Amino acid sequence: MTRARTIAVVTGSRADYGLQYWLIRALRDASDLTLQLVVTGSHLAEAFGRTVEQIRADGLPIAAEVPMIAADDSEWAMARSTGEGVIGMADAFKRLRPDLVVLPGDLTANPAAIRSPTIVFKDGVGYDSAKLIASVQGRVGVN
Repeated sequence: MTRARTIAVVTGSRADYGLQYWLIRALRDASDLTLQLVVTGSHLAEAFGRTVEQIRADGLPIAAEVPMIAADDSEWAMARSTGEGVIGMADAFKRLRPDLVVLPGDLTANPAAIRSPTIVFKDGVGYDSAKLIASVQGRVGVN
């Protein structure tokens, strides 16, 4: 029997969660895939309503929580938050060992983009997300 592919989906805000919700549900419900939901950013902050609780209320399993909210808007706080987020993501992915990671952004250009997927990377190779979605359309509920 073939091992189910694991796909980690990173969500960092209520806005991207709303855009990713149906993909996340489809991945969760697919019999040949295993969802690993990584929650970060404003989802974990009291100041933004701690929306991680809504994700739990939606019945979605959370594989990792990665705090990365700046204490204020200073350059120092933003740099520290980004650094903590990168370290937290590295630790989470080391533990989870996903086959694919879906994130809302391009980390190579902007580490804060971990909060709109354009390219999906696997084993260091980038794949066009629109083509990936088209290739699985109907298989995992992506419409």
